[in-house]
Amino acid sequence: MNTSAIYVPPQQGIALRLPQRPYTNDLQHCLAPILYSPETKIVAMAHVYDTFGPARYSADNVIDSLIEDMITQDNSIKPSSLRASLVGEQTISVEMPTSRTSKVTAALQKYKIPIIHKVLGGYFWKKVCVMERPEILVEEYLQDCVRRYGEFQAQKEHWLRL
Repeated sequence: MNTSAIYVPPQQGIALRLPQRPYTNDLQHCLAPILYSPETKIVAMAHVYDTFGPARYSADNVIDSLIEDMITQDNSIKPSSLRASLVGEQTISVEMPTSRTSKVTAALQKYKIPIIHKVLGGYFWKKVCVMERPEILVEEYLQDCVRRYGEFQAQKEHWLRL
């Protein structure tokens, strides 16, 4: 990653203006909700680790927190003008009614924010990076690749236009 890329660790979130690029690694059971404002070019992303609880970036609170972060960057942002993408959560947890995905989806519906992309489920771990074009690059890989070869080897790649 170049110097304009900023890592978002588990249980954290960030809002910034493109061309700065947030990215996260190793989304296994975690979820990365991404909000984007086409008017202001501000993007917000979190690495949701906790499903419940008072944590700022838990599934219960993440959308409220990301919208607050975006408004801090530019107070002209209106939640209804945002677009969302969801990446992560392996198949084992995506369909459960208490999953991160279902909680985040409910919060997005509350704000009437459309979900334009979902790359969810499956048995691959995911790495996500918001690119400056603006696009999202999602790379899927097997956990074993890192153990066996000592490096990241993508098995699938998705380019999603924001």
